[in-house]
Amino acid sequence: MDIIKKAAPGVALDTMNGAGSIIMPEILKSCLNLKPVVFNNFRDVLFGGKLPDPSEKNLENLCEAVISKKLDLGLALDGDADRFGAIDGRGTYISPNNAIALILHYFIERNRHSSTDIAVRTVATTHLIDSICASACMEAVETPVGFKYIAKKMLEGNVLIGGEESGGLSIKGHIPEKDGLLANLLLLEIQSYLKIEKNSMYLSDYLGQIYKKHGSYYNVRLDIEVEPDKKNRIIDYFRNLSKGEISGKKVKKVITTDGGKVLMEDGSWVLVRASGTEPLIRCYIESTDKKYFQNLQAATRKIISGI
Repeated sequence: MDIIKKAAPGVALDTMNGAGSIIMPEILKSCLNLKPVVFNNFRDVLFGGKLPDPSEKNLENLCEAVISKKLDLGLALDGDADRFGAIDGRGTYISPNNAIALILHYFIERNRHSSTDIAVRTVATTHLIDSICASACMEAVETPVGFKYIAKKMLEGNVLIGGEESGGLSIKGHIPEKDGLLANLLLLEIQSYLKIEKNSMYLSDYLGQIYKKHGSYYNVRLDIEVEPDKKNRIIDYFRNLSKGEISGKKVKKVITTDGGKVLMEDGSWVLVRASGTEPLIRCYIESTDKKYFQNLQAATRKIISGI
């Protein structure tokens, strides 16, 4: 709290007419002495006519406010305030994958971890977490998709941070459940630290430093419509690729913890899972090679359409 009060960052906040609409502005104003520009902090059962999801496409107004008012950070919450969204002072969307990595790196840089701590991520979350952990001699643990699996690990103790690419995050000492308010306040703390100690650097600049050390991580989730009776066949195809290749790169390993996750020889990967509620296959793809990242997306689409 002290570093936030000292830095007094300019903040915009979009609570998306949700459960955090009163408490989040109250924390920023009453506890941190800030003067946030606040959006959608009133009751609306239709959430302004759109899903209360703090995704990049839903944060255009927040981004515009950050840029036009020359603020340091834009923060957002989803409908029940357990997920978060962030726009930095350059107008750059900070994805949950990158936010988790930023917070983990910050904790390590500030020596706010112990030798026995671990980081926990879901099978669909960026492997940048693993690289940061390896540099600090920490263990990274992979779970199935769903914060309940991260929560179980947190209850066992010594989890410095647990996160998932869909926007769930919690830390050691907090409740073992995803908390959008906590995530936003941690990003606000980091921005305050950068403002004071790093010559007013923004979150995307800080992420650039992390990429410089660990490589750039490109990741995406593709939702592909398929006929319901094809879901299992598609997943089985990827689960049986242990001796195959995708777009010219050999498969190193296949993980079947949740769906089918195919790890390539260069560290790139694709995870294929079936939606339980929609006729969709969800594909999570990541690579540190931008060209292969594009190839892997095209190849995955082609494979699925051909089954």
